[in-house]
Amino acid sequence: MSVLIATRHRPDRLAETLRGLAAMRTDGLHWQLVVVDNGGDGRTREVVASAALPVSLVVEAAPGKNRALNRGLDVVAGSLVVFTDDDVRVDGGWLAEVVAGADRWPAASMFGGRILPEWPEGEEVPPYHPFFDHAYGIADFAHGEGPYSPGYVYGGNMAVRAALFHSGWRFDERLGPDGGDRYVTGSETSLTVALARQGHTAVYLPRALVHHQIRPEQLSPAWLYGRAFRRGRADALKQGLRGGWRRIPPALVTRAARAYAAWSASRLRGDRAGTLDHGLAYWNARGMMHQCRVTRGADAATGPA
Repeated sequence: MSVLIATRHRPDRLAETLRGLAAMRTDGLHWQLVVVDNGGDGRTREVVASAALPVSLVVEAAPGKNRALNRGLDVVAGSLVVFTDDDVRVDGGWLAEVVAGADRWPAASMFGGRILPEWPEGEEVPPYHPFFDHAYGIADFAHGEGPYSPGYVYGGNMAVRAALFHSGWRFDERLGPDGGDRYVTGSETSLTVALARQGHTAVYLPRALVHHQIRPEQLSPAWLYGRAFRRGRADALKQGLRGGWRRIPPALVTRAARAYAAWSASRLRGDRAGTLDHGLAYWNARGMMHQCRVTRGADAATGPA
């Protein structure tokens, strides 16, 4: 199997991830690691060169996580492509559990593992909000191993049978991190949902565990509001909203106005929970309106080339 990681200007985080991969239990596994440097960063090359495991480094200078993943797919050799991120700490048995799960479900095409947050040491963690699962890529579901919604297969811990990529499937390069802060979320899930529409099954593997390392700045309301804005752009695409300002649904404008009023009132009262809740609703609506304004063609649908 092939493990594929896209990284962009985060060599220190990547170094931690590679150390975890090197410490895994991999007896009897035949696997390769491919790292795509999305930016041509010298420090990233140094980190990869010093890793205590064999790594194939590929450079994709044009920004875009999905563009980098597609570049990596050109060189992977395994029959199962396992994806993770450059800011995770993998469990010692992670890869073995992914492979064993794929063997137990031979008819399934894609797999998602468990992702737990690793909060920054010494920082105050805000009270739980349902939006955190999306914002931090948390995948910790109550049910056991088995088929589940493809929308919950998150890119920090997922695997797809390589035959699908050989047949032409690729990630939608219009989606996902692109070096800016206004991109459309849903980079990997857009692929898994599109695959499910074609009859492919997703399976949850709770014993395949990674820990997502949360950065201190990701705890701030400002960062979460930015994430809500990007999620709103994705929501607008899913709903087919397009056509400029004149085509924004009046109900969406009303929702944004009400959320803004509630957000402002919560801030005046010093209500932290209400401020976060209404702020997320407002910025989500703002993201939807923005996407409606800038989208004039077909919506983002991913499929075989």
